[in-house]
Amino acid sequence: MSWLPCARSPVPVWGSRHAARRSPDNVMQDERVAMLFMLEDMERARKQIEEMHLEWIKALDAIDDPIFLHDRDFRVLRANRAYQRLAGVTFKELVGRPYYEIFPKMDAPLPCCQRAMENAEEEILYAGRIYRSIAAAVRNEQEEYQFSIHILEDVTEFRKQQTALQQINHALNTIRTSNQTLLHAQDERRLLQDMCDVAVKTGTYRAALVGYAQDDADKSVLPMAHCGFEPGEVDTLKIIWADVERGQGPTGRAIRTGQTQLVHHLGADPGYAPWRMHAMKLGVKSGIALPLRSDGKTFGCLTIYAVEEGAFTPEIVSLLEEMAGDLAFGIITLRLREAHREHERRLQKNMLQTVEAIASIVEMRDPYTSGHQVRVAELAREIARQMGLTADEQQAIHLAGLVHDLGKISIPADILSKPGRLNEAEYSLIKRHPQAGYDILKGVDFSWPIAQMVWQHHERLDGSGYPLGLQGDEILLGARILSVADIVEAMSSHRPYRPGLGMEAALEEIGRGRGTHYDAQVVEACIALFKEHGYVFPK
Repeated sequence: MSWLPCARSPVPVWGSRHAARRSPDNVMQDERVAMLFMLEDMERARKQIEEMHLEWIKALDAIDDPIFLHDRDFRVLRANRAYQRLAGVTFKELVGRPYYEIFPKMDAPLPCCQRAMENAEEEILYAGRIYRSIAAAVRNEQEEYQFSIHILEDVTEFRKQQTALQQINHALNTIRTSNQTLLHAQDERRLLQDMCDVAVKTGTYRAALVGYAQDDADKSVLPMAHCGFEPGEVDTLKIIWADVERGQGPTGRAIRTGQTQLVHHLGADPGYAPWRMHAMKLGVKSGIALPLRSDGKTFGCLTIYAVEEGAFTPEIVSLLEEMAGDLAFGIITLRLREAHREHERRLQKNMLQTVEAIASIVEMRDPYTSGHQVRVAELAREIARQMGLTADEQQAIHLAGLVHDLGKISIPADILSKPGRLNEAEYSLIKRHPQAGYDILKGVDFSWPIAQMVWQHHERLDGSGYPLGLQGDEILLGARILSVADIVEAMSSHRPYRPGLGMEAALEEIGRGRGTHYDAQVVEACIALFKEHGYVFPK
């Protein structure tokens, strides 16, 4: 007798020599035993399949996201516990019903399920949560559709974090752009408008407004700049910062308290009631008012509005407060700069008046040359402009021209007004006037080398001038301009000792001395003024 291996125990099989001896009962008994062993194997396989099924169910139940299987008619075949929990019904009530009647409830299947049972993905908003809907079709070996597995991944928190990150990036870009705006700001009004534009166009906020607190009876807020509002709308807001009804909005409170005012839901804020219709028209749902402060006092407010509720997170508030602080600093800096410029303008005006007064003293002692210094100063400034010098350089040369003969105050009046030619001793005295003028002016802080130009205005390029005998670039450009203007005015005007020689003679003189006595560029600019631009001396 031999043995066939079996799952449990060996089954005896009679060899051919004994087969004829076996009775029908024995054969039947053997068949029964074989059947029992086969049933045992089938039971064991069934249990294994059942265990695998339970493990699959446990695995799906361990996933927090809702998962369900549906057939071609979108009826639920299976579902995990997360889906059953959100559906709010038992598993028995789930199976066999269209899923869109249970969860998520809607009028028809999701679009991704309707695309010919193909794999698809989309996001849906349901009951305040955001789900990524992923559907995958399962097919057999013949590519025939069997069922679909559907996953609803809750991405609400991820989207919130993503949105918050985008908002922070927008705020950072706003800060970066506003810093560039502040660096290049030259005008206060332009700065305020640029900052509002930055908040809306770079920060992607809906609207922005800068208002200054007024000390009038109503304690009104004067709109200075805005962006995102309809034309004329800002004028109708009538914001005040007094502690009354129209002063309870975020802008009024920020100015009154000196602290940031944040409104997450404008529609629900009682203080914003007077402007609720404006908010609805503008499409804004949240706002922040950032006080503009200097030396402990609030002088204005930057108010920004967003289309989303709760758009201003603590991180964004911190960044926008930094922006408002920078704006306030920029405003004060521009005001100080403007005050400084105004102070400089006053000083220059006073300086000019003083210089003119000094110049008039010289002309009172020498009536024959009355107006000479003024005419030289005007011509010298025009030559400087023709040569492309800066406004500051032109102003300095003009001032020097007004007092270039100041040193003549030390020369006796009879020599200055002598009708005939001067003798050598008298001419020697005249030649001292540049030095005398320098000695008088050298202690005055003009911010420009006025005294040096007066000192050098009779120097010549070849060193033949006086009093120092300077040559070439040793002579200041302003002095080189003055020397040309001086000789042209002197030759073309009348003097006690001779009549005026005329403009042609004067221009011929500087032309002959071009490059030797006089600077060539200065000469060319002077000749061009008279011959090409029709310049005439002021009367």
